[in-house]
Amino acid sequence: MGIVATVGANVAHGTCHGAIGAVVSAWPALALVKSFELLMTLTRRAARGDLVRDEERAAPERARTEVEQTPEQAVLDEYKASLRDPGRPASQHYLAEKHGIDRRKVKRLIANVEQPASG
Repeated sequence: MGIVATVGANVAHGTCHGAIGAVVSAWPALALVKSFELLMTLTRRAARGDLVRDEERAAPERARTEVEQTPEQAVLDEYKASLRDPGRPASQHYLAEKHGIDRRKVKRLIANVEQPASG
């Protein structure tokens, strides 16, 4: 509620300089809110990462036996799964963004996957 009052007071003060003055006056409070939200997002992500590491410490034998998929294998698995589902298969752009691989590499990976017969 305090930030709303601050933004309101800043806008009221800046209106004597027109609409641009009001926007410029409101900017510091809005930037503070945005930076605080960014900080909280980073803090939450770090906390979740620590939770995963704590689980690995609690069960080290399980953590050692799990084999991580390569991004390439994850792309192939997800693409094949999307072919089995009704609707359109996953796009190259979606798969590239999700798995952090270049789109052209995704295209090469899925080029040899057989499309199901339509009919």
